[in-house]
Amino acid sequence: MKIFSFLLCCTAFLFTSCHGLSESKNSGAIFFMSKRDGNFEIYKTDSKGSEAKNLTQNPAEDFWASSDGNLIYFYSNRTGKNQIYSMNPDGSGQKNISNNSYNDRLPNVSRDGKHILFVSDRDEKNGELYILHLETNTTERLTHNKVFEDVAFWGKNSREILFTREIEQKEGELFNGEIFQMDLKTKKEKRLTNQAGYDGGAQYSPDFRKIAFYAKSAKGKYDIFVMNADGTSIENITNDDEEDYSPSWSPDGKKIVCTSGDSKNYEVVMIDLKTRKKENISQNPKRDESPFWLLAK
Repeated sequence: MKIFSFLLCCTAFLFTSCHGLSESKNSGAIFFMSKRDGNFEIYKTDSKGSEAKNLTQNPAEDFWASSDGNLIYFYSNRTGKNQIYSMNPDGSGQKNISNNSYNDRLPNVSRDGKHILFVSDRDEKNGELYILHLETNTTERLTHNKVFEDVAFWGKNSREILFTREIEQKEGELFNGEIFQMDLKTKKEKRLTNQAGYDGGAQYSPDFRKIAFYAKSAKGKYDIFVMNADGTSIENITNDDEEDYSPSWSPDGKKIVCTSGDSKNYEVVMIDLKTRKKENISQNPKRDESPFWLLAK
């Protein structure tokens, strides 16, 4: 796995849940991964960061989280390989749904709960993009090349996806990755960014008019950026001295949660898009990252 490959966007994935949290429809649940109990586990909290609950409670490393409001999907190295698991919103019923000898990771479930985007090394060691169609239990390969491709997110009506492709490779680091959009019917791709460094964790806003992602700023630090859905008008919304990545939109599109920090510690923070103020909602001395805000259906 390449450095940062599980830290997205990324996106550290956001629909309103009727299980467990007394949040309004526009607040939703926030899933994130944390080392606060020793190893990476999946946690669930609210928009204030209160009552964080360890959902996985397993001695293996559990990463990432995505939900359609009914089940939560994550990946884990419990078998010695990265495999995709599902569980109920309270953490019960954990099940390996990959159940193979490959490395499958970074699952992202469609809003209708019928399809899962993921990255796998089953055909290329650098990782290709796939869709698991849950109703038929069939897998569809989306990309066919030998370059590194990372974290995919669903677009409107599950008809398109956003993902990062490494344009230039440099051993041991994320060197130059750009954000692409793919039409799932035609498989036609459109490149949305064209800049130095690695652009990752791209995710549509709830109204699909904007895209949040992370990239390196002029200071050489990762910041959170927002652009129009066609790739125009890129704007740095953090522009600070901390490393910021894994953006995730609030259901009303007015805030973004992301990972923020430095080598000493990373936290889950919330950004008010109007004021640009950052609020630490994880407040923990151990590493917290990759938040995924559950969107209202």
